[in-house]
Amino acid sequence: MAVQTEQNGGICVNYNRGLKEVRGEWVKYIAGDDILMPNCISTFVSYLNKSKDKIMICGTIHFSNTDSNIEKSLIPMVFSSYNVNQQEKYLVRKGTIIEGPTLFLQTETLRKLGGFEECYPFIEDYPLCMKYLSIGYHIHVVNDYLIRYRVYPESVSRSSSRFATSIFAAIDYYAPKAAFRNGMFLWWYHHKINAIIRQLPNNRRWLGYVLRLVDIINYKKKFFKH
Repeated sequence: MAVQTEQNGGICVNYNRGLKEVRGEWVKYIAGDDILMPNCISTFVSYLNKSKDKIMICGTIHFSNTDSNIEKSLIPMVFSSYNVNQQEKYLVRKGTIIEGPTLFLQTETLRKLGGFEECYPFIEDYPLCMKYLSIGYHIHVVNDYLIRYRVYPESVSRSSSRFATSIFAAIDYYAPKAAFRNGMFLWWYHHKINAIIRQLPNNRRWLGYVLRLVDIINYKKKFFKH
């Protein structure tokens, strides 16, 4: 079934529209310019009986129109061995390292959590993963490269200022909450200061950078290791 819209509301809006039509137990989203490897779905499905997790991710192979293999990206396997709190801490420290095309999601759970966060229309992965973790859902890592992710200058992630705005807004909302919940108080401070700096007018940003001095000092002392 083809679902057409009169206006493109962004990645998350489009994904949620599609979610209303999904009939399968699991759903795999993919952008029109990315590619599923031939064994992608079968490999994900093979893990369903081995894992009770409701959200899975895999590795990607980045490519462009001129280079068939730019780089490979795979979440460290240690991430899969972490419990929920450890995974949440990892994303607090590392940020947006999970790529949207790698997500494989149980439909019922995704619907129960309200789908994708439309307030961040151009970034689906980080908000969704942080929401899953905050409620106690573990993220399963499939140790295989199942997605070919196209990289080019005109892509949303590289050309749209709205993409950057979505990323920073999501980090500013989820990271401080997760850091505080997990006792990562210096990381809480780090993210709160970054959020303040982004809200200050250019002629007042010096104030934010002064506040960041404590952040820098603590970082150099390696107090950020939790």
